[in-house]
Amino acid sequence: MTGNIPQIGESYLLRQGVNLCLEVFLLFEYNSPQSIDNLLYKHPKGIGQETLYNILIELRNLGIVQKADENYYITDNIIVSREGFIEYITKKFQNYTPYLHLKKLTQGKITKADVIFTLKTTFKQEFQDNTWDSYAKNIISWFLLSDLDIKGRFIEPKKGRTNKNSYSLNNRSLSIPRSSIKEILELIPLLENDSTLVNSKFNRDLLLLDVINLDNNLTDFGRDLIFKNESETLKSLKEKAIQLPKMKELKDLIVHRPKTRAKELIGKLPIDFFDGEKESSKIIYATKALTWVR
Repeated sequence: MTGNIPQIGESYLLRQGVNLCLEVFLLFEYNSPQSIDNLLYKHPKGIGQETLYNILIELRNLGIVQKADENYYITDNIIVSREGFIEYITKKFQNYTPYLHLKKLTQGKITKADVIFTLKTTFKQEFQDNTWDSYAKNIISWFLLSDLDIKGRFIEPKKGRTNKNSYSLNNRSLSIPRSSIKEILELIPLLENDSTLVNSKFNRDLLLLDVINLDNNLTDFGRDLIFKNESETLKSLKEKAIQLPKMKELKDLIVHRPKTRAKELIGKLPIDFFDGEKESSKIIYATKALTWVR
C-alpha cells in the first residue's frame, strides 16, 4: 500500500430539480425560521405541501436547510441569494462521488450516457432505464448551475417534453399502454418535480392513462397520484388502465387463462391488438401489457 488515501465522496442521489430547490431556498431569510405554511404562502407558483416537503428534504440532505421542531432555517454562513446557492452547491459537490468519477474521464466532452453509467456504478439500485435517464438529466442540470470545473464539458440533454402532445385522445379506445406499469410508476415522482426530465416517448402512455393532458400538464388524476404511496399509485394506475376497452378485454382473457404467455396472446387476439409489425415487437408490447393486468 502507498501513503495515498483515496478521497471518499458523499453518495446521495439527487431527486429534486435544481430550479425547484433554488426557488424554495430564495423564500428564506437569514436567521428567520420558516414554517411549511409560511413557505407555501410565500411561494410564487403555489406548489403543493407534499412537493414542498420533498424539496425541503433535498435541501436538508444537501446541508442547506436545517429543521428545528416544525420550523426550517438556512444553515449558518450561507447567503440567501442565487449566488449564495451556487457557491454552496459548488463547494458541496467537490466531494460528491459522481462528480469525482466524471472529473476523471479523459475525453473532452461528458455525455448523458457517461452520467448514466456513473450513476449506475455509484448507486446500486434497480431502476428502469428511463428512470436512470431522468436522474442523469437532473444531475446534469445541478452541475450546469454550479461553478464546477467540469460544467463546460457537459453536452446538455434536450428537453424531454414538447409544448404540445401529438397523441390524439380519439385513439384511446383502440390503444393499450406500450410501457410496463413499473416504468410508469417510476415516472410519477419525476412529474411532480420537473416534467422535462421525463423522456418524451412516455408522453403517449401518460396521456392515454389521463396522467397528463394535451398540453403536457398534470391532470387532476395525475396530481392525485403524487400524494399516494407506491401501492396506492399502483392500484390507481391499474384501475385506470382497465377502463381502456382493449385492456378490459385483455384482463378478461387473463382471468380465465392466467398462465397465458405473451407469445400465446398474439395468436389468441386480433393481429392488430398489439403494436408492432414483427412478431418479436408484438411480444415485447404484449409482455408490457400483461404487467397491467396481473
